[in-house]
Amino acid sequence: MLHNHHFRSYGSLVKGWLAGIVLLVSLTQANAQYVNDRIVWSDRKLTAKDFKQRFDTSMIKDEPRAVAHISTTIWFDYKETDKKELIFDVYAYFNPDFSWVKPGFRHDGQVMNHERFHFNLAELYARKVRKLLSTYTFNPDTYKVQIAAFQKKFSDEMRAQQKRYDEETVHGTKVHTQADWEDAIKRELEELDTYRKEKHMRPNRSLMNATAQN
Repeated sequence: MLHNHHFRSYGSLVKGWLAGIVLLVSLTQANAQYVNDRIVWSDRKLTAKDFKQRFDTSMIKDEPRAVAHISTTIWFDYKETDKKELIFDVYAYFNPDFSWVKPGFRHDGQVMNHERFHFNLAELYARKVRKLLSTYTFNPDTYKVQIAAFQKKFSDEMRAQQKRYDEETVHGTKVHTQADWEDAIKRELEELDTYRKEKHMRPNRSLMNATAQN
């Protein structure tokens, strides 16, 4: 899993962290909306009611100006079949129980919109993974190494992009820059619309071939 935790604050930089992708050798059966109480990305906009973690002042001890926190994950599952296929299932989801909005800001449209686009960024990278897996042929002797390389590639790219999003928009407080980011993310999502989850309910199948690239 690729986890993202982002604080939203006014007038100061915030701390965020990104765990690596964990690959589980099992196929997760996901519906289009929820997975184990987590919300799978869709066109439905997140609302303050989706941020279910109870706010406590201890949460902002190190970042007193933080007003929101969002937790998103890209789930990356695969299994190998008897036909030497790797079957992948990749989707982005939001973790309600680890996301919160500070009282007094739950109806702040600017705050909520910034958080939604953190989730949209997660979906964008999920689509990039699905696109790559839809055409990639793995070497049966080195596929684990190849998958590990994907982990690093997308983890590094996503970490840098989420950080850049927060820094350039100053966590959404620079209105015009925020709008520019929203337009760019929307455009990229549209370009990769073929790879949205609703159109990929059947897992990606990637062939393994001894002559595949390493």
